[in-house]
Amino acid sequence: MSRTTEDIQRNILKMQTDIRAGLSSIETDENWLDKYEEWSRQDRNQFDALLEIKDSFDLSCAGDSHDFDLSSEDDKLDLDIIKMSVFLSEALTDYLKQTLSDLRNERNRENKQILIERYFGVADSITDCPQLSPSIVTLNDFAERQMALHGQRTVDLYLSFFSLRERLRKSSTESLYLLFTYWRLTRSKKDLKKLVSSLIDYIRTYYYDFDNDPDMKLFRPVDGLMIIKKLEIITEWLERVAFHTEQIAEKYKEMDWMQPVDSLADHIVSANQISKYEMLQYKRIFEADDNDTVRKKAVCYHGYAVWIKTVDVMFIVRELYKVLNQLPEDELKKMNASKAYILNQYDIMDKIYNRYTSKVFYHKVYYDQERHNIDSLIMETLEDDAKLISDSIDNVNEFIDAIAADDIKGLMQAKQKYISGLKGFTSKEQEEKLDELTVRVTDKIKEIIQKQSIYDDLYAAVSDGFKPYAGELMKYPKLFNSLVSAEYLYKQYVDGKEPNEQFDYSCISIMYYMALEDFANKLVYIPYAKDVLSGLDDSELKGKKWTKYVSTLGIFWKYNKKKDSYTFIKDSCEIGVLGFLFEGVETEEKLKDYVLSRYPKADIKLLKKLGTELKKVAPRRNEAAHGGNYLTHADVCTDKGHVYDSSVSKLRGLIIELLEMLFAA
Repeated sequence: MSRTTEDIQRNILKMQTDIRAGLSSIETDENWLDKYEEWSRQDRNQFDALLEIKDSFDLSCAGDSHDFDLSSEDDKLDLDIIKMSVFLSEALTDYLKQTLSDLRNERNRENKQILIERYFGVADSITDCPQLSPSIVTLNDFAERQMALHGQRTVDLYLSFFSLRERLRKSSTESLYLLFTYWRLTRSKKDLKKLVSSLIDYIRTYYYDFDNDPDMKLFRPVDGLMIIKKLEIITEWLERVAFHTEQIAEKYKEMDWMQPVDSLADHIVSANQISKYEMLQYKRIFEADDNDTVRKKAVCYHGYAVWIKTVDVMFIVRELYKVLNQLPEDELKKMNASKAYILNQYDIMDKIYNRYTSKVFYHKVYYDQERHNIDSLIMETLEDDAKLISDSIDNVNEFIDAIAADDIKGLMQAKQKYISGLKGFTSKEQEEKLDELTVRVTDKIKEIIQKQSIYDDLYAAVSDGFKPYAGELMKYPKLFNSLVSAEYLYKQYVDGKEPNEQFDYSCISIMYYMALEDFANKLVYIPYAKDVLSGLDDSELKGKKWTKYVSTLGIFWKYNKKKDSYTFIKDSCEIGVLGFLFEGVETEEKLKDYVLSRYPKADIKLLKKLGTELKKVAPRRNEAAHGGNYLTHADVCTDKGHVYDSSVSKLRGLIIELLEMLFAA
């Protein structure tokens, strides 16, 4: 039974609904359906006709034309599906370009991984989304029929489909670079396999015609081979590619066709084969030539663009060997290789790469100066990093001079200059080391402040505000040192002083937050850790019984990989970690029992609420400690208010709130 018109319309409407739902499901910072709606309203995307190109050399005729009637709901529906298909291809390309740009500017290894994972996550979600399948099928259908969309601009649906397919298969040169960068960060064998598979796919796709060479053996079986053997085959293929390309390039030079429009080849090629619409573009450029000459020139330019891409592929393979050479000998042995073998392969690949670039690029000025390929991007990033490292050495010298001179102001400024120079490079583990640096700097500042004549008066004034709790608080030596030092710095550089845009106030802010940590640690966490947590054995920690004590194991204990045990308990905690501890006080039965046994009047509900407040201010504490940004006069006033506001008749702030909760004053 044939389908009715209503059935067809119903299926098309469902297809549109599915694709729109699929666009909404793509997880990025922007909703892709909203982006599509905006994209479709732009003048440049007002398509109104389908062109089937039958004769690639007839500029006056593009074959059968189908005009969409924009007053017809059915035609508008069909056109919307086609436009969404084009948008999907272009949006993924734009997202890839943005990822590459962000990656180039990013210095932090963890953030680099996140950027790459997000991009491939989006590409995989498109591949795996059944609702978006009709969109990809639509593009494929028009690609096979050599269709183009005609309107305020013309879109080659052939190129649109093949560029989308390349990105989804992770075999574009940009995708190869992302895969290489990701493996370089993770050093995972699984990630190396993905990279090698994509390299094989790229070479087989773009150098299909070279399979006529009996030495090329482009489609030999490789699935069961080890990674190192596959890399050896890739190197052999690239050597043959370089040989053939060099021969062809010599013929192109004789024809002298490339010189006028080098950039054309670089920007027009989105697929390994020339579409009929692309051929029309060449016909327009070389209108005076006969069709046979236009065809030859098109092949010439298209091949030239593929060669440009292959420079990046060769660079990646060469760098891949360089990274492999950095692995320990025992790691290479597991891969059935040795350092001597890897070095030899690197030498071979280096010669291929250098010969290829010197022979192929007849117009060297264009290659060197106008096109920013992967090679130059990496080198520019390395140069930027080298300058930052050089600057950081100067900042270390300032640090040393300030410490030697007991210079508080110089020490505060030198610390921030040093940390701001490291911003972007640091991992979570390194941020912990920066915390240690901050503690050492503040300890030095406190040591210098204690020598000041005003210190004793300040200590008395600060301590006087805590008289209701004096009996308990005086049990803890140096409990007020951070708070007194913070108050000293506040009076010296903030109170009654005009804001100074060139001055960094982060050392003052961090001193207030460290004062809050002093109280929370000494009154609650440190005794709890000593009396309860330190008594937990490894079997309890691994057996999940620890949830009675703390809600999150990893932020209180460090895992010792060699001993396969959690042996390094934190001796004190930062504000964020204390927030997690206090927020779970109602459900962590051992902690709740301990707090009530130590402070019988403690208000557990309010202590839980305080935990939430501590988690909220933790980002400000971290920004002051190792954020890399200069904090302002206004910032430090806000931070002081969070911790210890002595400007009102009754002291407020989180320190006082903590005391009230524990002692129910």
